[in-house]
Amino acid sequence: MLRVVRRLFRPTTTRGSSASQFIRVKIISAKNLQVPSERIPAGVYVSINVDSQRRWKSAIGILSSEESVVWGDAVTLSSDASPVLSVEIWASYEADRMLGSGEVIGKLQLSWDELLNHGDGSFDLSFPPVCGVHPSLTLEAFVVQACDDQDGALSDSRVECEMTRHTDTGHAQFAKYMRSKIFSRPRLNAAVEDFQFVLDQ
Repeated sequence: MLRVVRRLFRPTTTRGSSASQFIRVKIISAKNLQVPSERIPAGVYVSINVDSQRRWKSAIGILSSEESVVWGDAVTLSSDASPVLSVEIWASYEADRMLGSGEVIGKLQLSWDELLNHGDGSFDLSFPPVCGVHPSLTLEAFVVQACDDQDGALSDSRVECEMTRHTDTGHAQFAKYMRSKIFSRPRLNAAVEDFQFVLDQ
């Protein structure tokens, strides 16, 4: 079991030292989840982007009738990462994210100190409102002594294929079309073209 060292995040600065601290983030649950396009997703997952190239994704959780999801997934991040990270909640329209990332429900950017400055135990992150409701994410974050090999790993976003990018663009265009109160043929056509590109591969 990993031992908590302290909550204040201080990167190692000793000259000649290769040691680094690790921050363990555990995603517990989310509530008040509204999909902007009002589509029904296959599930919901959390993405933590450390920088423009590295990210971690939780498992896909099933959205309950109370518009909430429970996970329990965790990731251990190194203190030499970017000083700012992005925490995002996504609606997935594929059971295993086979095509595209889905549709973003909420996104927050914060520093490591902001992530760790919540005392002991779990805390809530509140996201900008969707359909008049603020989504929130319950998590834990603390400094640990070593990396846990059983936690999730970061992936390299540079390996995401062109089909994924086109699918995400199609989802975004379709979401704008669904939110528009006026029929927009160009937006609908743009979404169809992106989805058709994927089908033609």
